[in-house]
Amino acid sequence: MRISLKSLLYLNTAIELQSIKKASNKLHVVPSAISSAIDLIEQEMELKLITRYPSRGIQPTETGKLIIKKINILLDNYYSLISEGAEVKNSLSGTLRLALGVAAAATFIPTLIQPLIDKNSDITLKLFETDNEQAQNGLLNGDFDAIIFLSENVKPGFTCENLMKAPPYILAPKDYFPRSQKTVSLSHFNELPMVLLNLPGVSEYYNSLFEINKIRPRVVATAKTNQMVRSLVGAGLGCSLLNLKGAADTTAAGDEVRILKLEGVLRPMELKLGFNEEYQRKLVKAFIIECRNYFRSSQALEFLVS
Repeated sequence: MRISLKSLLYLNTAIELQSIKKASNKLHVVPSAISSAIDLIEQEMELKLITRYPSRGIQPTETGKLIIKKINILLDNYYSLISEGAEVKNSLSGTLRLALGVAAAATFIPTLIQPLIDKNSDITLKLFETDNEQAQNGLLNGDFDAIIFLSENVKPGFTCENLMKAPPYILAPKDYFPRSQKTVSLSHFNELPMVLLNLPGVSEYYNSLFEINKIRPRVVATAKTNQMVRSLVGAGLGCSLLNLKGAADTTAAGDEVRILKLEGVLRPMELKLGFNEEYQRKLVKAFIIECRNYFRSSQALEFLVS
């Protein structure tokens, strides 16, 4: 079926004005374009929809009258859809689909998003806690409106902005190191049992630090979430390498953990904001502004160990 909405509009206008010439003037096209559209529709439907009169213009046939009613409904629905789409684009309401490819996102997301929710009660937030690769793939596929992810293995095809550089630190059981000790060398991981946060992007980042410093860590456990890593460390299984600190010094299991700074200058983990520059709704633009403002504020610095 080769009938376009434009052809249906031409037919509808010609029947409404009962003249091909008047329809062409109203739509600013040549009369032959209107006539050709009508011929195409009749051929595709295998129906005679109008009768042409040399002196009286055109009139719909009985079949044409039935068809034009359905065409009117179709065109009305089309224009309604376009209008509603414009309203959605310009409205600060609806659902914001945000993917988090950062394991420690729970530390900052509530504070980041709260001002936007407080000012706009019609917003629904859908959070997707995923890994770095799935967050990027979802954005490219249109599953997410925006993502917060890591700078490791960035895919092409969307816009990204730098949000924060988070230096690594060591998370240790409460009494693993002397209380007087405040710093640890990364080389200790040649001997320390390690609990590894094993996620795409994250593990590549940690491995790059170990390779540069010629360290072969003794990994005793791996986990997919910050919370589980903290709990395993708190239980005494080993130490871990993390970048964003939690709001408390206790784990979900109630064990105390301790943060120690790493000696020397090590490459920080970079957090990024990703979004599609095209077809942005007003809600997505508002979130991007809130995100920029938050990561420029002193609140965001509270989660860094420096």
